[in-house]
Amino acid sequence: MAALRTMNLAGVALVLALSNAQAVPATTSPAAASRQQNFRCLLAPELRLCDAMFQRSLHDSAPASQSLHDTYERYARYLTGRHALTDADRQYLRTGQFDLPNDLTPEQTSGLHNVINDPALAKNATDRKADVTNYLLRAEQANIYCGLQSCSNPPES
Repeated sequence: MAALRTMNLAGVALVLALSNAQAVPATTSPAAASRQQNFRCLLAPELRLCDAMFQRSLHDSAPASQSLHDTYERYARYLTGRHALTDADRQYLRTGQFDLPNDLTPEQTSGLHNVINDPALAKNATDRKADVTNYLLRAEQANIYCGLQSCSNPPES
């Protein structure tokens, strides 16, 4: 998992470099603001901010849209509710030898509970483990991104 964390950090750094790692000024063109929001929705999605982009991605086969769709399906859709981890969740994480980041937000913890308990993933233990791992990596990626960029003031669409 350490190698995957390194790859995630490298990916975040690359996207930040490509986006000039700057907040979008109010005078920036609509295309630049849209590009900045696209980066935000890929790396640190919030349903209220990104829902329209996720919905559009369902009907577009462009690589960027496919990435947005994957972000929604494997991470953002789980960021609902305010569930704490149950004893069963903690046992699953211990048994699977998952390394939990110590900086998960309450929303991310609730999402972790949701992915662990997703009935569609319960049918195949290997797929569920891969999806939990993917979720945790995306949560860590979001925290890295928000540590480098201000996520408290999302770009306007």
